[in-house]
Amino acid sequence: MNPLFNPLTGLATAGFLTLAGALTDGSSSKALTLAGAGAAGGSAVAALVGGHSVRKEFADILSVEDEVQKRQKRLDELSREQSKLEKLIDELRKNFVVDRESRNKLNEEIDNLNKAIKELEKDKASVSLLADAGCVTREYPGLTSAQLGEKLKENRVNQKAVAKDILARTAQTSWMVNNSLAKGRALIKKQATALLRGFNAECDAALATLKHSNETTVLNKIERAWNFYDKKADEVHVDSWDSQLYFLKLSECKLVHENELQKQIEKEEQAEIRQRMREEERALRELEKAEKEAAAEAKKYAELLEKAKQEAQNDERIAELQRRLDEALVNQERALSRAQMTRSGHVYVISNIGSFGDGVYKVGMSRRLEPMDRVRELGDASVPFPFDVHAMIFTEDAPGLENAIHRRIESSRLNRVNLRREFFTISMEALVKEVEAAAADIGVTHEIRWTLVAAAEQYRQSLAERESAPSPSFATT
Repeated sequence: MNPLFNPLTGLATAGFLTLAGALTDGSSSKALTLAGAGAAGGSAVAALVGGHSVRKEFADILSVEDEVQKRQKRLDELSREQSKLEKLIDELRKNFVVDRESRNKLNEEIDNLNKAIKELEKDKASVSLLADAGCVTREYPGLTSAQLGEKLKENRVNQKAVAKDILARTAQTSWMVNNSLAKGRALIKKQATALLRGFNAECDAALATLKHSNETTVLNKIERAWNFYDKKADEVHVDSWDSQLYFLKLSECKLVHENELQKQIEKEEQAEIRQRMREEERALRELEKAEKEAAAEAKKYAELLEKAKQEAQNDERIAELQRRLDEALVNQERALSRAQMTRSGHVYVISNIGSFGDGVYKVGMSRRLEPMDRVRELGDASVPFPFDVHAMIFTEDAPGLENAIHRRIESSRLNRVNLRREFFTISMEALVKEVEAAAADIGVTHEIRWTLVAAAEQYRQSLAERESAPSPSFATT
């Protein structure tokens, strides 16, 4: 018998083939089970399967099984991660609608802020243009020229004190010249004196050019001068150089500027007061003249009436003379009453579209017997077109009514610096409402009649002629 095919060998061979088939199917666990079963059938098979040589021969197959187990474990981990992500996606989907509404609100707020920024930029540009033209906000509104002059004196006293302190503190320097501290301090003091003289001279030269329209330019000159001398002070070791001097110079410039403006305003106010005094004097003369004329007329008709009665003239003639005498007596009484009421007069509302544009009205007062004379004077050669009258209000207290109206429309005042300029930018509807309310407040009983639309005849006629006029032609060579 061939030893290779003895019963033991056959059994081992069968077991090996069965094991190999199981391994070929990719099931190592099945192979191990068969190997265990084979071991029960014979120790030779168990020895064959569990031997080191078999494991070595099938090492690749066994390593594949280990890789499969690792990948299965990773797959389980990924599945758990997927579940978490799906839950998170569901939460995000639930919150998406809320987030979209919040985003819309946020976008709306951003749009509003952008609009506000654009408006601020426009305002900034306007302020910058005004500043370039010298029109800056006043820092001392409400102060008289005398009060501003006192502040200016105080400012200059403070400048001298700061300059004195700068020179005094040069004695504290540790800078030496030729190993001499005294020489070093003397040099630094000399340098500080030169810097002070130079800075003050440049500032004084700039202030000498100051006008109502170039304050910003002068302030810029002072700033450039300070930057130059501040740098020089650092280079020559003048450590006591003080920026307070710079701010005092800026303040001086503003005080000088506002003082000059206030002087001009006060000059115009005095001219306005003199004008009103002349108006009152003229009105008084007119009243006295009217009173004398009314008295003379009454006397004349009284004499004529008496003569007619003596001569026994017809009744119609006597009645006519009596009527005229009564009118003359009424006029005399009215003139006497007006002369005694020094506050009586007319408050007028006028406009001049051709000169000032639409929506600009002047609210003033006149005590003349004929207030239109004052309106005609206002429309003299200083403006291109005459004024249109919207209302002429008689009252026993003309100054009181004028002031009451001005208080009500103060926010619409065109000139906020010189309050004697009685022009206001306001709609006609609002003006009518405020004037009638002011009249009711002080007890004006006379009816107020309004002309709401300005005729502006000369202005409108000028526009029509300008539009119909042929375009100018220029000769060419």
